[in-house]
Amino acid sequence: MDDILSAALAQLDQELAKRKLTIHIVICGAYAIHLLGYSRAEYTLDVDSITELNSNEVKQIIKEVGQKLGLGPHWLNEQASNHPPANASKKILSDFEETLHDLKKSQNKMSDIEFKQMAYYFGIAIQADLVNIAQKNLSLTFMDIEIFFLSGTLQLKSSRIAESFLCWLLTFGHLLSPAKIRRLILAGYNFDHAILGGFIEFLTENNIMSNQWKIVRPFCKKMSFSQQLLDGPTPRSQSSYFLKYRIIAPQFQLNTHKFLLPVTMIYKNCLELRNRALFGSVVNADVASYLQKNPDSTAYQIAKNTHHHKARVFEVYEDVLAAG
Repeated sequence: MDDILSAALAQLDQELAKRKLTIHIVICGAYAIHLLGYSRAEYTLDVDSITELNSNEVKQIIKEVGQKLGLGPHWLNEQASNHPPANASKKILSDFEETLHDLKKSQNKMSDIEFKQMAYYFGIAIQADLVNIAQKNLSLTFMDIEIFFLSGTLQLKSSRIAESFLCWLLTFGHLLSPAKIRRLILAGYNFDHAILGGFIEFLTENNIMSNQWKIVRPFCKKMSFSQQLLDGPTPRSQSSYFLKYRIIAPQFQLNTHKFLLPVTMIYKNCLELRNRALFGSVVNADVASYLQKNPDSTAYQIAKNTHHHKARVFEVYEDVLAAG
């Protein structure tokens, strides 16, 4: 959902002030959830209010603002005011709690096949027959590196996947953004607290941005009791980085040649990793990647879909436009 709605509300406020008019609205629905900081896959281009808009003059101003910004005449509507007043606030609060719960549960859920397709795109040597159908589509869609990282905490279901992902962290972990990972966690994206801790310890033990992970550590939690990462007998040699979080896992050999595609091929095929390596700046790289795959996108859309702060994206967007 784009912040064009915030711009519309600000412009409406200015127009009402010019005419010495005031209105009071109570926002509900998808835009209210957006204001609470939760992103979601679909857009909304209207604002629902549970308070009635009784003035025809106000309605005309709302219509003019909407038409000027391309939102249509009903971008601010009072349909939700049809709730009986005695029940409205209680019903909306209940709907909010249910929707927010669903959002937190579903932000980055993906099937095993979807994760393997994404892993192959980012360079992990998964069997080609599992991924080749979707590979072409992934090359046309912006793929978020930090969402892939958080999804990885939920997908270590086999020795091959676990070792492959650690090899990927060893090779490309320096391109991750701890600040963006923290932002996604606060936005409600799914992850495993203990596996995340193991990943951070692994990166730290390998001197990969050791000092920068402190902003992510508060979200890492030990298992309540020791558990094995994988089915089978208890490994004799255990991973120290996972053991700190009461996860019993083998001391993987980390054969990058076996578990990753050739690095030159990865950078050639994965635009997001290539731009991270080339640009240095995470925001610049992600904006460039998104625009290369979606050249007609607005700054609002880029900020939403790359999960970066809007003000910073707007600056980069303006620089890109100025550079042609």
